[in-house]
Amino acid sequence: MWNSLRTLPNLLFPQSCLGCGRLGNDICLDCNAQIRTPALSINKMGVDIFAGFRFSPLASRIVLAAKEDNNVAAREILAQALGRSLEFAIRRLDISRERNDLYLIPIPSRNSANRSRGYLHTLLLARAVIRESERGNFSILNCLEHSRRVKDQSKLNIDQRVRNMAHSIIVKENVNLEKLTCAQVLLLDDLVTTGSTVRAAQSALAERGIGILGAVASCAS
Repeated sequence: MWNSLRTLPNLLFPQSCLGCGRLGNDICLDCNAQIRTPALSINKMGVDIFAGFRFSPLASRIVLAAKEDNNVAAREILAQALGRSLEFAIRRLDISRERNDLYLIPIPSRNSANRSRGYLHTLLLARAVIRESERGNFSILNCLEHSRRVKDQSKLNIDQRVRNMAHSIIVKENVNLEKLTCAQVLLLDDLVTTGSTVRAAQSALAERGIGILGAVASCAS
């Protein structure tokens, strides 16, 4: 009886692939093969970016499902990719595995987006990464926020994105950053395209005397 009840939601709302819509699983074997690729590194606006997979129409659908629909399966896929990018960053940047001062700082979404969604997407991603990681030597510090209204980046070209994000992110008031002074710090985001948002976050921390090693992302263009 209980097993029948547990399968009822799947009968009423059968699972379909987040990428192509094929019935069966949250992500089918073909789509999964496209995103289970080796992590990559690129440099955007002077910041080293480490990503789990390359941006594509498939990646866009997964990011939107997690960010706008609060889809748990999509967020899990992004978190797994973030885990790969984090491990890659640790190797490439020669981050110490012995020290207990590696901090992940989520890059915030627009204030209006956070209000309409009712959750902090990148913070949830960061927590998912920590839950799945076998390491216990890094922490999340949710210390950034937007200081002013910014436009939706998806409709802007590169120059417009840079102007749109310039000086738009600040460190939250009453946040003590003393522990970051000599710490190993990485920014965290779901998607990096031009790097303008990462650059704005880096500048906000730099104004408070905090340097970063780079940024980890689920995917990047």
